[in-house]
Amino acid sequence: MKSPAELARQLARVWEDADSRVQRLLSADGWPWVLRIGLPSARRFADDPAAVRVQVTQWRAVSSGPVGEVQWRSVSYRAASAPVELPEHWVLHTPSEWVAACADARVRDEFQQLATLLAQVDPAFRALLLREKRLVLERPAGEVIRACQIALQLQPGCAGGLPLRALALEGCDSKFFELNRALLVRLLRQRFTNEFPSGMALEAFLGAAADEDHWLLLVALEEGLLPWPRLRVSTRDLHELPPAITHVLLVENERCLHQLPALPGTLAILGAGRDLGWLAQLPWQGRVIGYWGDLDSWGLLLL
Repeated sequence: MKSPAELARQLARVWEDADSRVQRLLSADGWPWVLRIGLPSARRFADDPAAVRVQVTQWRAVSSGPVGEVQWRSVSYRAASAPVELPEHWVLHTPSEWVAACADARVRDEFQQLATLLAQVDPAFRALLLREKRLVLERPAGEVIRACQIALQLQPGCAGGLPLRALALEGCDSKFFELNRALLVRLLRQRFTNEFPSGMALEAFLGAAADEDHWLLLVALEEGLLPWPRLRVSTRDLHELPPAITHVLLVENERCLHQLPALPGTLAILGAGRDLGWLAQLPWQGRVIGYWGDLDSWGLLLL
């Protein structure tokens, strides 16, 4: 026989499963949800009647409360002089009862946030937002709602060659695409499954010009690694490194320039900030990479 606490932990684990979360919250097919408590074996009833009584008392408390319905069954045991009423099933009728039954503050908070959010977005995006709850809950609800609204305004090729930040869309400022790119990509792939395959970039799907070049400051921490001690290089052109460079130090901003020590075989690349996509085009094999940034939320995200 499972205790209320055991079933609560089981229900909390189900909440963390994306498929189960979507099915339980968006479909009526899984309700009511009948959870099997299980009856104690004859041996357990005879060997440890005190433990059985404790669990029965716990289930009576649940039965008298507001969360679900406990179904009881009269069971006869040789060790008992008369039939005993035991809990057999716990029946949950709604998602709210499921969340309450978890007895977990984090699950309750996530459910409340998601419920408020889903009421304000297009139904076509609800399953996706539930499935990607980590991506959704890490940003303000207003930003997620605006991303859903923007995703409904966008069409394949709609940028017409303009950069993304130049698109005139209601509620979309110049940094909106940069800050919400991952979420927008998922929303648009939900809308345009066939037209927007996983290997396609957002700019290619929208027909947008590539972002303007980002210029990085390259500093050789050993004399002779580069033709000059310091260089400005576009991310578009930074696709290979001299063989003598064995270590690369990525530095979040340029203000650290005068704090860099001399290091053999090391190239420092400063000022990339959040623009890190160019890293994928460099040949990193055999090279050691280090990162130096602020220990704040943005710095850790970049790391």
